Amino acid sequence: MKKVSKIVLLISSSINGGAQVLLANLAEYLTERENLIVICPSGFLANKLREAGVKIIETEVNLLSIGSIRKKVLEWAGEDDCIVNPFLFGTSFLCALAFSKDKKCRVFSWLHNPIIRDDLSCFKQFLYKYITKLIGRYSDVIGVGSPELKRDVLFLTKKEPIYLENRVPNKVPPRESFYDGRRPLKVCFVGRMAEEKRPDLFVRAAKIALDTGASINFYMAGEGPLKESVANYINDNNLADAVQLMGYVKDIYSFLVDMDVLMITSEYENSPLAVLEAMNASLAVIAGNVVGIPHLIHNGIDGIVTKEHTVEEFARELIALYKNPQQVENLGRNSYKKSTTEFSFDRFVNTYLNAIEE
Repeated sequence: MKKVSKIVLLISSSINGGAQVLLANLAEYLTERENLIVICPSGFLANKLREAGVKIIETEVNLLSIGSIRKKVLEWAGEDDCIVNPFLFGTSFLCALAFSKDKKCRVFSWLHNPIIRDDLSCFKQFLYKYITKLIGRYSDVIGVGSPELKRDVLFLTKKEPIYLENRVPNKVPPRESFYDGRRPLKVCFVGRMAEEKRPDLFVRAAKIALDTGASINFYMAGEGPLKESVANYINDNNLADAVQLMGYVKDIYSFLVDMDVLMITSEYENSPLAVLEAMNASLAVIAGNVVGIPHLIHNGIDGIVTKEHTVEEFARELIALYKNPQQVENLGRNSYKKSTTEFSFDRFVNTYLNAIEE
């Protein structure tokens, strides 16, 4: 196997919070490799990488800047072989076209979100499929983050993609004490307060559970456009004593280790980091049966996958856990075991390096 001399990670401003964490973890892990550089816009990710000692070039990655980025990459690479690794759909498309004729640079397009989805308009569906075909034509390697995306990319490009599912480093020791029914159950939401994450469903399920008299405290970590409407719902329904809006949580693990249950109400996901982080913190996870979830959770063993994506179903599963402390502990212990074995971050990094090295 021939090692690539230099690695370039390209990250656009459209990247979401979970993907930022994934790439920050990967870049920090690879800081000992002097051949790594990250090109990304100014902001949270750039600051985090700089603090970790990662070499970065701060610039927007878009149609207007891709020419100057290509020039900088070629100057930095010099006579060495180089792998250009754009992350996400639009960035992969731009880089695949920009670097396709540079023999010294191979393009590894890393796609993250499902392409064929029911929530997309016919025009967007056509556009995504067409661009995916172009990415396949001009990329040397394609990485994907879910079984559904692997299926779609293989169908559209006729290339076998590399399966690079999200993973997180193991940062938490095994939990010693679990919810025992003698205190309120602590249930959390972690994610962007945006339509696809359905924070409204979470807080409505919370109301149903609380209306039964269940002793449950709810915590919602995250910012986003729906935060105000969620806050209004909480106030209008007198839920402020039981449902807290935490805003942005900087140290997610310190937050999670104080929780019992994570509830994921998203309309679609892609191996969500929130689930992986919760598993690493020994939480029981309740999640909808949507894209990006079933391959992470063995229903009833290391988490709960709802039969229907309704507020009533989420509330029903939550109340069932509240009434069964032993199940909360069983799910938490099994989720931690899976996060440190099957979902090992070392295994993820090895797969990534094998993918970019010839």
